[in-house]
Amino acid sequence: RFYDHHHHRFTTFHFFQDYIVAMSNNANEVPAIITTAHLLLRGIVPAFLGCAIGDNGDSSGGVKPSAFQLTYRKDLPQLGPENGGYTGKISWNLGKRHGGDCCALSLPREEDYENDGTTNDGSDNAEWEGQVEEFWKALESCVNSFIQNGGSGNDGDISMAVKEFSSEDEALEECGNLIMDAGQEASRAKRLKKLQKEKKKEGNVDAAVPVTAGQITVGGNNDVFSLGLLHGNQLLPSLRHLGQFKILREKPQFESSLICNKKKCEVNIKFSVIPPSEDANVDAAG
Repeated sequence: RFYDHHHHRFTTFHFFQDYIVAMSNNANEVPAIITTAHLLLRGIVPAFLGCAIGDNGDSSGGVKPSAFQLTYRKDLPQLGPENGGYTGKISWNLGKRHGGDCCALSLPREEDYENDGTTNDGSDNAEWEGQVEEFWKALESCVNSFIQNGGSGNDGDISMAVKEFSSEDEALEECGNLIMDAGQEASRAKRLKKLQKEKKKEGNVDAAVPVTAGQITVGGNNDVFSLGLLHGNQLLPSLRHLGQFKILREKPQFESSLICNKKKCEVNIKFSVIPPSEDANVDAAG
């Protein structure tokens, strides 16, 4: 069962939708496999957690993802595509009180596994780590199952497409501000200020930057579930071209981590995708 973010209810759909908008002149640099994987996570993680998509702390109890970190730029030259070099990092802030205000899924609570001081064998810490590992395994399995059942990408159950907009304002007008993640929203004022300076310098020249939207719809009615901005402007031909999805978690300080206590609840995910061998070079949609 997944969570329908916009209707705030659970659904039996096994698929989800998301929108992406690429906003920079460097969008062509971002491999389609990264854009597609990011798109997938932006929909499936809130669905897995049972969270509505919205503005952090608003009355709807919705959450929005953090700025997307393009860690593949460092990892890919070192590891190559076959060894997990296509990586990215994204997080969700679920608020306080163990995320209970906006998250339907009950996450492992740190307080339940705190050492009371009577023992020093590390057993409590090991039990906590075991619960967190079970969480990562379940989420990882969910993503990979979705990828393997993604079909051709245009088979009536799930379809992907891209759409171009003449400006960011046009994209926001049509799709709403929920297409922005926290980082893009925070930097919007700076982008607008820069555009105004360019317009003033060049006279009445339209300095708007074209953007590209990508869409994944699900079900026979092509239902739309969530919105989100990405940094690439192309998608893979189908989700199956993602190959194998992994949540990197050997080093929680630098990779994936789960924080769940009364003061803070946050899911931080660093992932890698290993394309099928015949698709090892997936810099663009084929």
